Amino acid sequence: MLIAARLERSLLARLSSATAGCHAILDLPTWHVLRGEVRRRPIDVVIADPAARCADAGDGLAALQTIRDFASVLVYTTVSSETSRAILALGDSGVHDFVFAGFDDAPDRMRLRVEDIAARAADEPVLAQILDAVAQAGAPPSIGESVRELFRATWRFRTAQDLAAAAGLSRQHTNVWLHRAGLAPCCTIVTAVRVLRGFQYARIGGLTVADVAARLRYPDPEVFTNNVRAITGAPLSEWRRQGVDRFVARVRIRLGLPAPPQLALVHASGREQLRDAG
Repeated sequence: MLIAARLERSLLARLSSATAGCHAILDLPTWHVLRGEVRRRPIDVVIADPAARCADAGDGLAALQTIRDFASVLVYTTVSSETSRAILALGDSGVHDFVFAGFDDAPDRMRLRVEDIAARAADEPVLAQILDAVAQAGAPPSIGESVRELFRATWRFRTAQDLAAAAGLSRQHTNVWLHRAGLAPCCTIVTAVRVLRGFQYARIGGLTVADVAARLRYPDPEVFTNNVRAITGAPLSEWRRQGVDRFVARVRIRLGLPAPPQLALVHASGREQLRDAG
């Protein structure tokens, strides 16, 4: 994973300690340089302090609002009135991930947070399409909110009932609305999103299948790998040799979303093709 950082020395040292030996960090001196690097290079996560002192110190807020369109952003800062104002403005721009120095930046916790943000980034187009389908069906807003929470804190959702409960509805009522939206039922959506997030974790160097299963609170790694096969029609080992787009395309079909036609599916059996066709 490649991280672009615009931080004061003390915060950069903490970040380096949390990610030592796991991920590469670009230490960038100004917001102008950070903007350029994000446009030129495949940055996984930008970690920055909008109140950081540098040559172009007053440009932090505007820079992060622009960068949000190119890469995932984690604001790592100290608690102050200045940062509070910046956080409110960034929240309005779609930046919602914040870590405060001395409060929630213990090394293990910080590393997990960074990796989770990177994994979530690839899920955003899928989430957006689900939310759009739910909204067009006229479903209660709580269903969209529960789906958003499923993507944000995937480890908390294990069953269909968890998704329905988050929406404040019965499982049957939730499934009715999902069906009207052209989507899969609760149980499939929960399993598919867990599989999608797990695949993104599995692409992070150094994580084993057991590590991935543990992060998603699977009782056993085999349950996770069985879910991958059930949702995608192929084992995780085979998908690791394929491009991420093919995996996401397969998951999208199981969710009830259209997949890009140019992406061929991997070794789908005749029965699976008929099932996915409806």
